[in-house]
Amino acid sequence: MDRTGTSGVHDVLVAHAERTPDAPIWVVVDRAGAARSITWADFLDQVERCAVVWDGMGVAAGDAVVLHVGTSIEFLVAFFGLLRLGALAVPTNLASPAPELAHVVRTTGARHVLVEPAHDAVIDELERADGMALATRVTTRAGAGTPARPDTVVLEDLVAAVAPGQRLDRPPPRGLAPAEVLFTSGTTSAPKGAVLSHRNLVRAGQRVALHFEIGAGDRPMSVMPLFHTGGQCMGVMAALVVGATGVLVERYSASMFWSTVRAQRATFVMLVPTHVRTLLAQPPDPDDGVHSLHSTGFGLRITDAERDTFESRFGVRLTYCYGQTEACLNIAIAPLHGPRNWPALGPPAFDREVRLVDPVGTDVPAGDVGEIIVAATPGRDVMLGYANDPAATAATIRDGWLWTGDNGRFDEHGHLHFFDRRKDMIKRAGENISALEVESILAAHPDVLEAAVIGVPDHIREEAVKAFVVARPGSRLDEAAITAHCAGHLASFKVPTEVEFRDELPHTSIGKINKGALRHA
Repeated sequence: MDRTGTSGVHDVLVAHAERTPDAPIWVVVDRAGAARSITWADFLDQVERCAVVWDGMGVAAGDAVVLHVGTSIEFLVAFFGLLRLGALAVPTNLASPAPELAHVVRTTGARHVLVEPAHDAVIDELERADGMALATRVTTRAGAGTPARPDTVVLEDLVAAVAPGQRLDRPPPRGLAPAEVLFTSGTTSAPKGAVLSHRNLVRAGQRVALHFEIGAGDRPMSVMPLFHTGGQCMGVMAALVVGATGVLVERYSASMFWSTVRAQRATFVMLVPTHVRTLLAQPPDPDDGVHSLHSTGFGLRITDAERDTFESRFGVRLTYCYGQTEACLNIAIAPLHGPRNWPALGPPAFDREVRLVDPVGTDVPAGDVGEIIVAATPGRDVMLGYANDPAATAATIRDGWLWTGDNGRFDEHGHLHFFDRRKDMIKRAGENISALEVESILAAHPDVLEAAVIGVPDHIREEAVKAFVVARPGSRLDEAAITAHCAGHLASFKVPTEVEFRDELPHTSIGKINKGALRHA
């Protein structure tokens, strides 16, 4: 592990490749369940040669390169090759339309892109947009079988043409050198690009490995996309820093999840509510509890009933984690063993200092709700800043603290409890209402499959409480039933005054309800 803070991602790769050259570093499971693997030595060689290729294309240290590529060995080679060179990797969501990609390009100033053949069309559209001319466009054979266009340059062919053993003639970047730009989910506003350093990434992997007891003999598995901080920190970096074998799933499938866990002998995985609920919806199997997982991270909120059913059926313990992209993920993690004080998020992670403050930065009294702020040395504890957005950076990192925009409280055990996003607080006739509290009550109704709550303008009471509800199939749920249910569990001013039923709610790529889409519908 990086104990001095001076090592870079490439240094860690080299150290483990020298120690266990013939062991697998990555196993990637495709959509059909087939697995490909690569050893530490082969991966290091391909990364070094890929850095030579990027350099030969004119990609310079500090240049941003968009990686519009899904989970694959090809993605990993390209990503680590950019980090070896000192360029900025910019992983993007394959579901993003051209306008979203244009936002990424403008924000980062990217002039280079690597794209899967199946997504060439969206890059074509991007290049047709005003001011979106790219200096370099390269394709990859990664993806679901779509062949590369005959007239395109294929990255793997360029890497193969570099002589084995060829290296750049300069040392790799380390410490606070920028490594990548990861975009926030943008559930309440336009996504911002968090610039993460090499030290951020190494430290994030150490944090996960320590808290979840992941060692060199483990096989941590990720079903999260690699353009997301969860997929990178909980999957890639946690495996890298300890020299383990990382198992990466190209696309999550509830029906294939447990068979993949068993086939790949996975020992750790990170889940979100979408995973829990879709796995619970699968037909019961006598082998549900037969697997090798020794720990399971979990983010976001589920009901107590969902937790109990999941843990009993599958024989795993869900360990809450709380974090943000800007903090390079984990801020608080529940205990892996012993009492966890559910639904507490757990105490601050071993290297975190956390305070709860009022809007002017004064610590709130013990037990009160305040905004969660985290001690922040940019590039070490938190991001270096937002890409090309000094105003947003200054508003988020202030006087040595990262202001998360989340509200929480500490209990008597020193465990952090999530209260709500500040932007999800509803102001009604002078009263503060937590959208999360109302959503938790709605989720407890047996006929509610999913619910979201937002504030909408009210010319008398500032804001009204509006609920979006997805009813379980076959139920006869109506607005009166929703109102009556809430009235039995909430103060009258918290009861939704508007209820809209939908067949489904919009979600981000990792299963968060996209409230920005609901607000602008």
